[in-house]
Amino acid sequence: HRGIYVGETIGIGKHTVIHNFCSNDSKSHKPNLQTGGGIVIWTMEDFRDSGNNQKWWIDNMENKFGKSKYNGNEIAKRARKELGKREYRLWTWNCEHFVTWCRYDKAKSPQVNFLIYFKFIKFLCFKYFNFLKI
Repeated sequence: HRGIYVGETIGIGKHTVIHNFCSNDSKSHKPNLQTGGGIVIWTMEDFRDSGNNQKWWIDNMENKFGKSKYNGNEIAKRARKELGKREYRLWTWNCEHFVTWCRYDKAKSPQVNFLIYFKFIKFLCFKYFNFLKI
């Protein structure tokens, strides 16, 4: 958990994850800052440090999306195939999109969807109703 959003990764070992990150983050993304962002292998320590020591937990996403059609090894293999790609895009290919693609073969980000819907509703309220000041 990183303040206003939850960062997502694919665990590939006891202390190792594959993560899609944006290098424009104000946090230090050691040791991969020089890559300019993208899909990289990190230790859990690197992932924890990138979130400024925020809380973290294991979530297999089944409560949001149901059981994956892939087993753990297949999910890790899909994640490994993407290593080195530098296509991070907040709205369409962030860490949550990457993880849901690895697990479910569909890139989704409920966090982005929520933000888009919230901003749209806020826009409508200000533009057309001007009674709700959020």
